[in-house]
Parts: sequence; C-alpha cells; structure tokens
Amino acid sequence: MSSQNRFRAAVVLTGILLLSGCTAPTGGEARAVSPIDEYLLAAEGTGMSAQERREEGDARLLAREEVIAECMKEQRKAESPAQRRARRAWGRGPVAMTGRGGRPVVTYVLLAITTAIGLLQLLPGVGAQIQSALLFNAVYLYPDLSGFPFEPWRLLTSVFVHGGILHLGLNMLALWMLGQTLEPMLGRGRYLALYLISGLGGSVAVALLAPGTSTVGASGALFGMMAALLIIGRHIGANVTGILVVLAINFAYGFIVSGIAWQAHLGGLIVGALIALIYINTKR
Repeated sequence: MSSQNRFRAAVVLTGILLLSGCTAPTGGEARAVSPIDEYLLAAEGTGMSAQERREEGDARLLAREEVIAECMKEQRKAESPAQRRARRAWGRGPVAMTGRGGRPVVTYVLLAITTAIGLLQLLPGVGAQIQSALLFNAVYLYPDLSGFPFEPWRLLTSVFVHGGILHLGLNMLALWMLGQTLEPMLGRGRYLALYLISGLGGSVAVALLAPGTSTVGASGALFGMMAALLIIGRHIGANVTGILVVLAINFAYGFIVSGIAWQAHLGGLIVGALIALIYINTKR
C-alpha cells in the first residue's frame, strides 16, 4: 500500500503464469506453408502449377493439423483426474492460464480511472484534498466513537488513490499484467467482483488489525488477484511455483519495510483466495 514498494515491477514480471501450448514440429512434412512460403515457392520457378501449389499447401496444412491433434490427445492422456475435472469445469482446456479469450476491457477501465485520479493528485493544491477525501481510516466507520463523519465508501475509494507516482505506476503495472491473464479467464463480471471485493477485504483487515492507520492504494486488490491466480492455477494443474514465489516475496516485503500496510495485503490475499475457491466450485 506504500510508494516504497520499489521492486514490485521486477518480481511481478515473473509472476504471470504462461502454460506452454502444443505446437507442431518445425521441420519435415508437418510444417505449415505460410503465404510467404507460397510466394517464394512460386517465385523460385519450380514449374509447379497454381493448382499443384494449392494442393501441396493443403496437404501440409492437413499434416500439421493431424500432428497438433495427436499432440493434444497425448496431453489429455497425461492429465490427472483433477486436471480433467478442471478442464471440463472451465471449458478452455490447457490454455486457460494464458489469458487468451478477449480484450481485458475491465482492466483498461480500472487503469484509466485509477491513473486519472493519480494524475489529478499531482496538481498543486488539489492532490492533498483528493487523497484526504478518498483514503481509508477506520475512524470513518465509527462516528460515535471517533467524532468523524460516517463514510463507509472509503473502504473502496482508497483502492483508486495512491501515495505517489511510483506507488501508482508499480500498482498499475501489476494490474495490467495480472489483468491480461485473469480477466479473459474469469469473465468481466467475475473479474471486476474479484478486484473490488479483494480491495474491500484489504480495507476491512486494516480496520480490524490497525484501526488507527490511514491507507491508500490498490495493493489489497492486487494481492487478491495474485491469490486467485494461484488457486485457479493449482486447480487446473498449472505449475504455480512462479506466482507463489512472487506472492511470498511481496507479502514478506510488507513486514520488512516500514510504511506499508501489510494488513491490507493480508486481507486482500485471504478474500481473493476465498473468491477463487467459490469460482472453481460454481458453474460459469
């Protein structure tokens, strides 16, 4: 939650899980003929007619498709029972973790809103007022005890305001990278719910564990996203070592460096994991 988190950009680069797909060999008759290959074949004066070139290209494409089909068949034979159940439940096969499935529109909208607020914070005389109006502190939940007005919306608005340009930039980089994977896999509605509820969970954890602390930033929501990626990746049988390491490093960093609300990280982590467990056990 603090701008002092200086190496999140480096470690998050290793945290996005990419499953290797099944590709055909690059040599022999199984190699597909691209339009460029066809052009070169015609230009080299091989003496083949246009019909013969088309037949040759069709034959090679068919061979490539047969190799891919055989490869996919072997992959499915090697799946564990848990992986087969996960593939049927998610309906995307082994490429689900690559984030292929559409443009991450919600991610772009969240980036735009948060960045716009962050840029407004840079304006002299305005930035401090914006931060003061949107930050979260538990005193805004207990007006009878604190004397402050009751403003529960701060539980969520704090996710969209940051403590500086570095804090904003690193969190937006993490959001962009995680969103490329999670949004196409979950769908826009579920993805947005995961982000907002994880952020809410981070604020609630701060209210419970550090009630006098004022917090800003999207780190709680981002920890929820990383937890969800870990849970869902484990469920579909992916190698989750990378995201687990990134998650552990970032979480430990909150205890090492002062000024970071580790409580928000913990709250977002727990809530994100719970939401992911709900998602994998409910129909899409």
